[in-house]
Amino acid sequence: MSELTGQEVISVLTYLLPGFLTAEVLYSLTPSPRPIPFERVIKALIYTVVVQALVSALRFAFVWIGTRWYALGPWNESSALAWALVVSLILALALA
Repeated sequence: MSELTGQEVISVLTYLLPGFLTAEVLYSLTPSPRPIPFERVIKALIYTVVVQALVSALRFAFVWIGTRWYALGPWNESSALAWALVVSLILALALA
C-alpha cells in the first residue's frame, strides 16, 4: 500500500473542509444534542458531496457567463475553495 504524500493529504483535507465546516456551523446553530462522532462524520461527508456539487454548478455558470459577457478572473483551485467555503456557510445557515 502506498504512502500518502503531504500534498495529497492537503488536497483531501481542502476537499473535505467545506462539508465539515457546514456540519460544525449547523451543529453550533441548532439546539439539538450533538450526534455521536461517527454520525457527525457521515453527515459531514454528505454535506461535502452537496457543497462540491453546488460548486461545480457555480463553476459551470461562472465560466459560461465569463465566456459570454464578462470574466472577473480565472477559475482555479483557490477560487473553487473560496466558493466552497461560501456555499458551505450559506448551506449551514439555510439548514439551521
